[in-house]
Amino acid sequence: MSNSLNSDRQVFDSQVSTPSISFVCCIESGRLESQTLLMIKTLRKFGGRLANCTVFAVKARLGAPLSQTTLRAMRELNVTYVDDSAYNVAPWFNYSNKPAAVYWAQRNATTDLISWLDSDILIASEPSGLLLESGVDFAARAEYLPPAIHEGDAKNTPYWQSLCKLIGANFDELPWISLDSPVVKMRAFFNSGAFVWRRSSCFAESYVSAFEKLLKSKLASSSGSAWYADQVVISPVLVKHDISWRHLSLVEHHMVFPGHIVGPSATPSMKNSSIIHYSGSLSGDSEPAMLERLINEIPHVHKELMAHRVSSEAPRKNVIWFPLRVLRKIRLWYFLKSLDVSEVGV
Repeated sequence: MSNSLNSDRQVFDSQVSTPSISFVCCIESGRLESQTLLMIKTLRKFGGRLANCTVFAVKARLGAPLSQTTLRAMRELNVTYVDDSAYNVAPWFNYSNKPAAVYWAQRNATTDLISWLDSDILIASEPSGLLLESGVDFAARAEYLPPAIHEGDAKNTPYWQSLCKLIGANFDELPWISLDSPVVKMRAFFNSGAFVWRRSSCFAESYVSAFEKLLKSKLASSSGSAWYADQVVISPVLVKHDISWRHLSLVEHHMVFPGHIVGPSATPSMKNSSIIHYSGSLSGDSEPAMLERLINEIPHVHKELMAHRVSSEAPRKNVIWFPLRVLRKIRLWYFLKSLDVSEVGV
């Protein structure tokens, strides 16, 4: 596996107008409608050379139809909207829409590179970190939250050993990554909010296969936590298939989780970051502090956010689809209840 901290990274020609990369994301009725549209608006406005690249917005689960306002907005943003749940291996599971959309993009995109973007992302400047240099087939940023293995703390090791065994990867080959914020050395555990892969690699198919295998395995921790299957399978897949990768820096993918907005644990300034992953920081008690940081650090993004909120329609009440949402929750409850944690002593 290639070391992600290679300092000899190729400098891309700034004269290239439209790099060979496309983007894929998910969209569904409700909260994701507004979030996804905002993410795409910021890409189109502040994405530099990548602003006009193809964007696929995939509705990969059954559910209420998108509003006409959303459909019109996607047409205006030149977004390719896809309503296709055929590749969804667990349509009742919230996070299964991501692997389904990734697989759809792998089968239908024509660009050399494809990047997944979560809906709770803001593009502040050209995300050039997603342009993979020759010899690298994947890039993402490591995740320090549970179930990460930090140096000197092995409590999550049994879970990862079982996970690697399930997927067919060698746990000892999971590389160590030194994060810049927070400062910690950890086993590779990538955040799936923003990643990019080379279409000619085996990543997409292997990722979806590993995701499905983990869901069916009932593997979880002894605490009963069923960690995000769409994230934990990434590094074992890279190890198993010897896929060359690079670690995205904080400038290339800046995650701002609630609790890390202000104070001693606050992330560094977002001023020079291209991808802002706000992950819940723009709602609830965290919102005022996050908005203040946006105003002070990336005011052009704050302006776009506020304009989007003003123009967005009020949330709709899809009463007719309420029973379907209840059914999904019931299915998820039965799935969690059935988890077998006997093999994992953490």
